[in-house]
Amino acid sequence: MTPRDLASALAARLDDVVPAGLHVRADGARVVVRRGDAVIGGSAAPRLLDGDPGARLVATAAYATITVVQEVVAHSLASPWPARTGDRPVPQARLDGRLLRAWYGPTERPVLALDPVPVR
Repeated sequence: MTPRDLASALAARLDDVVPAGLHVRADGARVVVRRGDAVIGGSAAPRLLDGDPGARLVATAAYATITVVQEVVAHSLASPWPARTGDRPVPQARLDGRLLRAWYGPTERPVLALDPVPVR
């Protein structure tokens, strides 16, 4: 999986779940959060995959990316996104065979789970 592939896959999945008025886009190997035309934050964590380090770093790069996106969205909304109240759910990511899974909250009861990403 290339850095651009990971950025594109995560951006698409995150864009599907962020609140109205915010958008998540891939910008090369970066994931950026936008409000209108303004970039309000982002992560270059997918670049951890530069030089083909293998699948081991895919989950680390995904975790770092969804963590930063959560911080940016939560700060923008002044809420514990993706939770509505209480504490922010902890971001998590893991590789299950050839599927990257990423979510917020407990493994057994996520507050929000992203669609899995196939990893080649």
